[in-house]
Order: sequence, then structure tokens, then C-alpha cells
Amino acid sequence: MVSNVEAIEAGGSLTQYNMIGKKRPAPGISGSHHLFDHWVLADIQLDDGNAIKGQYLNLDLQDGEIEVPYGDDIRVLHREKIKSFTAAGRTFVNADYLGSPAHKGAFFEVMEVGNIGVYCRYYSDVRPPTYVPGLAVGDRDYKVIIKKSFLVKAHTSLEAFAHDKKGNRSYFNDSPQTVAYIRQEKLRLNRIDDFIQAVRYYNRVAKVRVK
Repeated sequence: MVSNVEAIEAGGSLTQYNMIGKKRPAPGISGSHHLFDHWVLADIQLDDGNAIKGQYLNLDLQDGEIEVPYGDDIRVLHREKIKSFTAAGRTFVNADYLGSPAHKGAFFEVMEVGNIGVYCRYYSDVRPPTYVPGLAVGDRDYKVIIKKSFLVKAHTSLEAFAHDKKGNRSYFNDSPQTVAYIRQEKLRLNRIDDFIQAVRYYNRVAKVRVK
């Protein structure tokens, strides 16, 4: 176990994962590219098996970097050295460990894990000004919008969640109990919340079958 204090003051794990300073968004842009509104306390699991407990961090969605406060400065961590981190009761896993070369170095929030896993990818976009001079309405600034998409991992493949009832039902064809549960609860599998509910039930049934 590596503490954050040891890592910073003794030149240990955290220090070697520090990179360069960061700049804040330029004036004229409202909102933030950060996932969290402020620094959050996190536990970080490193790829070498060590862990850093109680480290403040934030996730910059513009470039995918994990930022940490370092005195009066801001540093970023080497993403490839981090397996996962837990912050504010939420767990994020490095996409490299999910076999996702298309999202190398990205961090996905774990929504459900088991025989079927569901993950959320957060990203940011910038909306142009909506101000209309003639009407004096709208927003004069560019606005940062936080967006998200979902991915599903079954067996070894990781693919984007599709808003397709029939297609999503195929994930559960090997579990008659889950199919019956979906019908009983009238779950709409083209909706992510309902799909996650079905996955959670499926994974629970799968554990019982193994026992």
C-alpha cells in the first residue's frame, strides 16, 4: 500500500506518475471540462498492484487526463499506470483493461460488472454562442456540455450500447429467468436504465447458477 504523502514527499509512486502543469479554460467559455465540480477524494489502484489512498483528483474530459493538486500547481498522472480509481462512491476503470484499443487511456465509470458489464464514457463538447443580436436573446459565450455514452461488455467484446430492444434482448437468451423477469417488469431494453436493471438481474442469476 502506498500512501499519497509517501508518494509525494518521498518521491514514490505518485511523483513518478506526475507529468506537466495544466491550464484552465480560456475566457469566453462557460462551464468546465471537468467531470466533478471540485476536487474529490479518491483511492487509486495502480497497474503494479500498489494503491494510493485519499488522493484528491479530477478528470479532465477534454483530453482525458487525471489531474491532481500539487501545492499551488496542477499535475496530471500517467494514465497507463492507473488501473482504476474510486471517487465519490463511483468506480472508474482504465479502458485498456477492458480490451478497448479505440478508447486507449480513457476511463469509464463502472455501471454494472459481471458476466455482462455496462460502462459509461463521459466526454465534453463545446456549444457555440446562441446569442441573436437583433433579438438580444441567447448566450454570448461558448458553453461546455458534459455528455455520456454507454458501452456493454459480454464475453470478450466491448461494444456501444444500442437503442435496439430486439438486439439487446439477445444478451439474455441463455437465461430464461432473466427473459421472464424482463417481461414481468416490462423493461424496455432500448433504455439504458432498464437495460442495466436487466443486466443486474442476469448477473445475479448467473452467480446463483455457478454456486
